[in-house]
Amino acid sequence: MAHIFNTNLSNIAAKYVQHLNILVTDKSIKETIEQNPFYPSLYSLSNTFSKYKIETVAFEATAEQLTEVQVPFVAYMQTPNTGKDFVLITKKDNDNVTYIAQGNKEVTITQKEFLGRWQKIILVAEANSASGEMDYDKKLAKEKSTKQKRALQYIGAIAILVVLIISSFATASTNYVYNSIILFTKLSGVAITSLLLIYEIDKSNTFVKNICTAGKQTNCDAILNSGAAKFLGMSWSEVGFFYFVSTFLFFVIPGLSFTTKLPWLSFAAIAVSPYILFSIYYQYKVVKQWCPLCLATQIVLAAELCWGLYYTINSNGIIVSSLQSSTFSPSWGEIVGAVLLPIVLWYFIKPLLLNSRETTQYKAAYKRLLYHPDTFNTSLQQQQAIDGWQNLGITIGNPQAPNTILKVCNPYCGPCAKAHPVLEELIHNNDDYKLQIIFTTKPNATDEGKTLQAI
Repeated sequence: MAHIFNTNLSNIAAKYVQHLNILVTDKSIKETIEQNPFYPSLYSLSNTFSKYKIETVAFEATAEQLTEVQVPFVAYMQTPNTGKDFVLITKKDNDNVTYIAQGNKEVTITQKEFLGRWQKIILVAEANSASGEMDYDKKLAKEKSTKQKRALQYIGAIAILVVLIISSFATASTNYVYNSIILFTKLSGVAITSLLLIYEIDKSNTFVKNICTAGKQTNCDAILNSGAAKFLGMSWSEVGFFYFVSTFLFFVIPGLSFTTKLPWLSFAAIAVSPYILFSIYYQYKVVKQWCPLCLATQIVLAAELCWGLYYTINSNGIIVSSLQSSTFSPSWGEIVGAVLLPIVLWYFIKPLLLNSRETTQYKAAYKRLLYHPDTFNTSLQQQQAIDGWQNLGITIGNPQAPNTILKVCNPYCGPCAKAHPVLEELIHNNDDYKLQIIFTTKPNATDEGKTLQAI
């Protein structure tokens, strides 16, 4: 399994570039640093910036020297969520220091507290006219297109949700307040258990990680990975998600009256209530740590229990007769459909989410291995040395560069032409390399277009 680093370094790199107004997309800077063979070190940050022609200097500083350093700059310090990690200092004065660690959130602490947590190491970057990435506009447009497609997916999901909610009010008759209370608890439960599932899939998710590590006694991992974290082969997060989604779908099914749905929902709310006591007892007595999202789930279940008991007590036995009566009972197809739909969809989507996450992790790990100097040097030493090419072909890049990339190609070769932009970008970003191109045949006038494309 690929190693998951508990660090905010890629986010810090992206935010630093933004603060310096350098034209590099978030995706490019994050991918580059995460695929650096020395990630997550200060050298990997400096090495990544050098690729985009950003000059850097890193050094160990004293508190007196720190007062002379202009913001923004990167500092290495003790952080609440990731231990010793890198942060971006955005503001500082004689009293306070403001920094970014995760996301866009700025945190302000006293200068005394900062100096106590600071590890005396900083990195300062400076942009110049050459700083930035090639084809920035194209890459930015592609990144925006991806975000727009994702936004359309969210809008579509919200639109479907709104239609279902409106349909539930259409069958509620005059019970709008009660209908709203039930909808609020169901949607709250779906949202909270969804966050738990996100944490199970991606423990590095910044938003959920901040919730789960909010205090000294809070630790979602300790609860979700404990011995009692599964039921019938399913995690309790999945069970909770299935319960809330199933009951929500049942509640918004069109064609069923409000009086038909309510007895079944009340019965379900009362039936699952023992889990509230089990979860709280297990966290308090057994694990002796708290999962904030688990506690939030218990609060929602307790709220459901309250309205379930209220309806049961005030129904004068109607709930029992309703469950037994064929007049008030929905068809088995509606019940089974509401229960099975979220289960089937989740176990279809879950492997895709896991594979997507693991693919990203393994790709970064593979690139770190591939780009490591030892890998390159070992491969180079195993190759047979050749001679006689020094004065052939044309040279692109810094003529005094100590390293030469030799490209032998046919000017009419399509794949050779496609490989050239990659090599050109490499030369553009590395002054220590030059590209020497040797053509295997002489071009003629009719193939002038192909020749120009190749070179």
